[in-house]
Amino acid sequence: MMLTTARAAATVLALGLGMPCLAQDGAPDPNAPMADPLGALAGQMPATNASGFNDGEKDAASVAKGQAAFDAMVKAFRDAAWMTDTFSYTVKTPMGEQKDSFDVVIGPEGSMQIKNEQMELCATDGKLNMVIPSNEKKYLSQPIDGSVAKTLSGMGMELPMPHIKLRDASMPPMSAMKLMVLQEPKVAGFRSGAAGNEILLTDARGDVLVVTDAKTNLPNSMKLVFSPEGAPPGFTVGIDFAMAPKAVEKGSIAFNAGVRKAVSSMGELETLVATGDAAPEFSLKDFDGKSVELASFKGRVVVLDFWATWCGPCRKGLPLIDKVAKWAAEKKLPVTVLGINTWEEQGPEDAEEAVLAKSKDYWTKQAFTFPALRDSGGAYIKQYGFTGIPATVVIGPDGTIAQIHSGFAATLDADLQKEIEALLAKK
Repeated sequence: MMLTTARAAATVLALGLGMPCLAQDGAPDPNAPMADPLGALAGQMPATNASGFNDGEKDAASVAKGQAAFDAMVKAFRDAAWMTDTFSYTVKTPMGEQKDSFDVVIGPEGSMQIKNEQMELCATDGKLNMVIPSNEKKYLSQPIDGSVAKTLSGMGMELPMPHIKLRDASMPPMSAMKLMVLQEPKVAGFRSGAAGNEILLTDARGDVLVVTDAKTNLPNSMKLVFSPEGAPPGFTVGIDFAMAPKAVEKGSIAFNAGVRKAVSSMGELETLVATGDAAPEFSLKDFDGKSVELASFKGRVVVLDFWATWCGPCRKGLPLIDKVAKWAAEKKLPVTVLGINTWEEQGPEDAEEAVLAKSKDYWTKQAFTFPALRDSGGAYIKQYGFTGIPATVVIGPDGTIAQIHSGFAATLDADLQKEIEALLAKK
């Protein structure tokens, strides 16, 4: 999984969403039966919310009441002129707890401001802006495409809160309750309690209990319980959400980037370099020990893809990079595609010879048509400031950075082809 500075809002939640990514070589067979998959963790897992509901609270009449209560909550969100909230969550696993919180202001016509110590997200005047306080040079600015929710989705971002989609009339209300985890939640139960109306939503991955105020219909808490993908049977993660949304008649949203320079992509925001900067030079060796220098490709478009054998998204994206390499070769374009094998060492005790052999073996078995270079010790990627991989950089014929892509995207090959064509059209 790729955790980056600009995704700090979701980092803590992400810690509870996935099991560790196993290295490809020597990894246990995930389908092999385990005698005691949970071991000492057995009995420490949070129970599902549904287990606390009796049959009468999950019958057809209760489901209908639950749906009506859910619809009333959506209406309360969307009818408010302005809404403010302090929203927090606690991820609970047998390994410990992680917490985070946000201050939220949502206004009319899609305007909003969400911030905490790690980030500030502001939608106003038709633009979605993001500031990372630790980055004093750059901020992200993108035009809002349809709605804030759709724009965030197009950026590959999700926030662990329902507010944005519940306020967005163009989004199916139930999509707000996926909370980065569930797939197709549906109302499955209802009951009235001392804390308010309790709405049970379930799907194949888990369930969420939403508690709403009986008078305002706004939620005051949620409890999510789910099984992470790839987890052993019986392994669950619990996330408690605390919230206090208030409908108000007036509010204000102000965005101040200071002296920061606007950038248009997450990749640019998360790096030490930006588009238009000279690409850092390198002299790296391929898997056969031959030295290769970036300077030797001046006058050509160069695509660098940073990857490691242990990185699942990297392995998923490399075939797309290979498609680009084949496409450029077939069209005889002045394009060089290079894989940069980095961060392969898992510890100081890892010998370079063993790491090289492992990477070379993987590359040979995949039979990619473009060459790979070794970034031993991660010295080269450090010059870009990437905090996660995969990361892909497009360098123009003049040696300057034209585009930066962070993470895996299913459209990466098509995106790269368009960017390459645009660069070559300028020559």
